[in-house]
Amino acid sequence: MEYYEFRLVREALVEREVSMNAAPHIIWLMRFVLPHSPDDRPAWLVRLGLFLYDHLGGRKKLPGMRMLNLRRDPEGAAILDKYKRGFEYSDCWREFKPERWPC
Repeated sequence: MEYYEFRLVREALVEREVSMNAAPHIIWLMRFVLPHSPDDRPAWLVRLGLFLYDHLGGRKKLPGMRMLNLRRDPEGAAILDKYKRGFEYSDCWREFKPERWPC
């Protein structure tokens, strides 16, 4: 998305939903916490990017993005004290063991 490849991002997100429906036995939810620093992009821009990420591919199974108070919310416990705010978003990972696939 940073390089304005919205079509490519959308295709990948649609494929993620298809994969989650077709193979739930090898695909798992992952939640990521992204601390926000005022030295980086403005928080509104990060939030907008994550909103688009959530909605470009028609997300149905994964939880959406949410803003975090890293000093109050338990997700911030392992993050440096200099970060006050953050974002949590969803993706997934797939177990891939090439030895299981025939050549």
